Amino acid sequence: MCGHGMVAGAHLGRGGCGILDAMDAQAAVAEPTTADLVYEVVAAVPPRRVLSYGDVAELAGLASARIVGRVLASGAEPVPWHRIVRADGTCAPHLRTRQLQLLRAEGTPTRGDRVLMARARFDPTRLERPASELDAEQATRWLASSIAPRPVAWVSVRTADGVDRLATHPVTPVLGSRPPAVCFIATRDDLSVLAVRDTGEFVVCVGTDAMLAAVNESSVEFPAATSTFDAVGLQREASVVVAPPRVAHTPVAFECVVAGECAIGGQVLVLGEVVHIACTRGVLGEDGLPDPVVLAPLGRLGDGRWLRSGQVVELAPVDWEQWQRGVRSAQPPARPPTPAEPGA
Repeated sequence: MCGHGMVAGAHLGRGGCGILDAMDAQAAVAEPTTADLVYEVVAAVPPRRVLSYGDVAELAGLASARIVGRVLASGAEPVPWHRIVRADGTCAPHLRTRQLQLLRAEGTPTRGDRVLMARARFDPTRLERPASELDAEQATRWLASSIAPRPVAWVSVRTADGVDRLATHPVTPVLGSRPPAVCFIATRDDLSVLAVRDTGEFVVCVGTDAMLAAVNESSVEFPAATSTFDAVGLQREASVVVAPPRVAHTPVAFECVVAGECAIGGQVLVLGEVVHIACTRGVLGEDGLPDPVVLAPLGRLGDGRWLRSGQVVELAPVDWEQWQRGVRSAQPPARPPTPAEPGA
């Protein structure tokens, strides 16, 4: 029995005197730069993913996988050591039982006593992070920055007290065509949600490049008794079917009656059936429908960034019959980078 009394035997050490002796382990730990590099790589491996000792050595710029074992054997830092396995997916014999318990508890794919490396190997070029680790603000910013551009729901409502409100909301997806339906998302206690519950009506206005400042200012949470139209300086236009007014000069407006809502955590998805459409004739194309190039609708990118009218790429959809005939989509050429504005 080895008499050096290292903690390593209980962590990643091999427990024998000849393979990982105390002097080698202490020497490795005595090199803070080397150890820090190893710990940095290992700490980045998320649950359900693994790296081999050789992977860690390569990513840390080390000459040998043995150095990784020595550093981890010290137990000097509380890193997820169990996510480091042999190149073939197996665990060291003296660690196998405990290591596999930890890996399986996290949901790491295994078969027998071996990690399925093809499925579980961590790709360091990708950030892997459980959504449960995000707080509400972080989650919102992740979604808003990634799912983009998002159509802007510029929603007009009239409260039970007769106050005309206007607000921007994150989403206006097209939900269906029979009947035509749209939706928007807001917090449960948002004044727009409270108003549509009282009245059952709202209007979705399409904001454009020329209206960007007004659309942005509509997101201000004015006091309940204050009309957003008046505060921002927007003119009203009477709707035809519903009570809430439209924004005057908005190129397209959809008058809606509430069709239901769906609560998701602290948010509410408000569903609306479109009962009337108003459109400026100047944005209509030859097919009688709004031309998106002329319409120039706004999109949201997150973190205070908006998408203004930019390059529009035309790419016809391919149906099954065309696919069978060998029709394929041609990848449009990449858009040339936009020169940075002075002072950006």
